[in-house]
This record gives sequence, C-alpha cells and structure tokens, in this order.
Amino acid sequence: MRKNVGTLDATLRLTLGLLGLAYSVGRMSRRPYRTPWILMFLSGMKVAEGITRFCPMLYSMGISTKKEDIVNKVLEKTLRRSFNGDDSAKNAASGKAAKASKQAVSGEHSGAGNHRVARKAGEANRHTDSEQLLTETELLNSVYE
Repeated sequence: MRKNVGTLDATLRLTLGLLGLAYSVGRMSRRPYRTPWILMFLSGMKVAEGITRFCPMLYSMGISTKKEDIVNKVLEKTLRRSFNGDDSAKNAASGKAAKASKQAVSGEHSGAGNHRVARKAGEANRHTDSEQLLTETELLNSVYE
C-alpha cells in the first residue's frame, strides 16, 4: 500500500477524526438510544487514514497530496511542455543557438568569426537554460504558496 496522503493532510485527518469521535462518544453517553453510528464510522475512518497515510478515495481518483508527488508532477509537466516547444521565446532563442552552432560547424564564417559564432551559440544556450530554470523556480514557488 503506497502512501498518498501528505503530512499536513494526515494531521488534519487525525485531528478532525479524533474530534468527531470525541463528539460522538459524548453524544452517545448523553443519549444512548440515539447513537451517531455514521459519525463514529466516518471519524474512525479518518483517523485510520491519518495514521496509515493512505486514502482509498484518493487512490481511486489517482490523486496524491504528498509534497514529493506534487513537485514531481509539476516538474514532469514543465519538462513535457519545454520539450514539446510551447514556449515561443525559448524556441526563438534555441533556434538562434542552433543556427549559430550550425554556422560554426559548417564553416560559413572564416577565421576569427568562428569563435564569435561559437560564443554566440553558447550565450544563446545559456540564456535558454536560465529562462527555463527561472520558469521552473516560479512554478515551484507558486505550488507552495
């Protein structure tokens, strides 16, 4: 059984489950003929989910509230988007880098021009890497806010 409940979620489940159990036991002691069985059952279920950190309902929907799973999902989405080429500014910069490196390899520029073209290709690659790192950092910050 794989854990799919995060720490904060587990703490909330434990707290609210124990609160529900305490309330239902208090009500049962005052009115034994009207025992809140449904509330006791649901509260006990929440306590068990908080302790085991596994929720069958989240599992059936394919959702996880663990921090690591959320970060992995965001990074996977970001990488998929960057490899599919959805970012037009990044594509333009990487296109310049590819053109500059192609010119350097084919030898269209002679002499001192080769190192200038290669340097331009390196600068364009560095620019796209820093853009990608910035967007990934912004994405991760937005997840935790």
